Amino acid sequence: MHIIIKMSEIIRIPNIENYVQEIINGELVLTPKNLKNFQGDNFINEQIARHMIIDYHFHERRSEEYESEIAEFPENDEHRETLRRQIGIIHVKKFTLRQKFIQRFGEDLWNNLVLEYRAFHA
Repeated sequence: MHIIIKMSEIIRIPNIENYVQEIINGELVLTPKNLKNFQGDNFINEQIARHMIIDYHFHERRSEEYESEIAEFPENDEHRETLRRQIGIIHVKKFTLRQKFIQRFGEDLWNNLVLEYRAFHA
């Protein structure tokens, strides 16, 4: 967004300390500080990382739901076996997501985002 202002006007910006100020090609550019760290590829990687964590926790909750449902069916029931297979598939998905994440972003970021997600959704 570009704003053109007459040179005689006074410009007031509340909470200016929340912005990084740069002059690029003679223009004052204000970037919110929380976005400054994630611009470009870093921003995309941050979004990918967060979505992978969300997917992981979605599968985690789903497997917990299935495990609680298993108890409702008799030992040799077909639904119980179907749920067990589903849980197995979910565990493979969780493991694969975690491994891909760690390969791409590292285990420290994994641990930090998992803790952040759990604290936020507690």
